[in-house]
Amino acid sequence: MKHTRRLIAVSLAALFVFTLSFSLSYIALETHHHCTGENCRICHVIQNCRNTLTSFSSICTAKMAEPTAPCAETVYIAFFPVVQDSSCTLVSLKVKLSD
Repeated sequence: MKHTRRLIAVSLAALFVFTLSFSLSYIALETHHHCTGENCRICHVIQNCRNTLTSFSSICTAKMAEPTAPCAETVYIAFFPVVQDSSCTLVSLKVKLSD
């Protein structure tokens, strides 16, 4: 069971790295191609590669930010404490509550 999970994880990691490297290399190699116009296949593939890289970058950013969220919240609270002001009411702010 553990061997199968490890094999799947390594396979997915290798696929992830291959996809990223292929997308980056294809964009780098075909950036200055001779475009045939609106239905250019190379432009279409370049756009797909850019979409793939954007998706992967947002996934990686979310996964990297997830473990640091509690630490960031603690630091934010330490440097920017919430001030509880009991004198702040609707009347003191002169808010008119009418229908």
